[in-house]
Amino acid sequence: MASLEEAAAKAPRLAKDDEEAAALKARALALHAKYPLLDGHNDLPWALHQGFAHVTDPALGGPDLRAELKGESYPKIRHQCLHTDIPRMRRGGLGAQFWSVYIPTDVVGPAAVQKTLEQIDVVHKLCERYPDAFEFAWAAADVRRIHASGRCASVCGLEGGHHINNSLATLRMYYRLGCRYVRRSLTLSRRAVGDEAEARARLSSSSSGT
Repeated sequence: MASLEEAAAKAPRLAKDDEEAAALKARALALHAKYPLLDGHNDLPWALHQGFAHVTDPALGGPDLRAELKGESYPKIRHQCLHTDIPRMRRGGLGAQFWSVYIPTDVVGPAAVQKTLEQIDVVHKLCERYPDAFEFAWAAADVRRIHASGRCASVCGLEGGHHINNSLATLRMYYRLGCRYVRRSLTLSRRAVGDEAEARARLSSSSSGT
């Protein structure tokens, strides 16, 4: 009997807690809908390189990102799975994505530039293949517009100075292709970081001419 009385006494408080939780959830969802949730790093382009040789067409052996891919196994990929597909993206309310155009730090020189261009290309191919889900964003205004349309704004990000092969012209061209951030280093050696710091100093001193 005592347990029934205790349960009856707790019922109003539990109901109030449920109401408060529902109100907080509704507020959170409203904020989520109004402002884009931006994921700052996604390695899907490299996974597509490892597992599918950058093929995005399911008819040619690429993954179908419109399908729920959770639980699928891809032995050639580092984690042997894909962490991104459109159903999971939409359930999570993803509004904008920085796609990492990562390449390993032991890929240097002209090969680094070629591999980076291939990574950037696959991001553009994703936007072309799934226009109902992705659109490339060139500026902040594009991010807001694309998010308002219910799609994911897509931007590229460089993962280290080795991408540019010591060329500021290459860096500028990456910007024209849609890259909007570059990390100074990812897993580079101390010497490489020092070289990048020197290059950054030269860039700063000559910025008026760039």
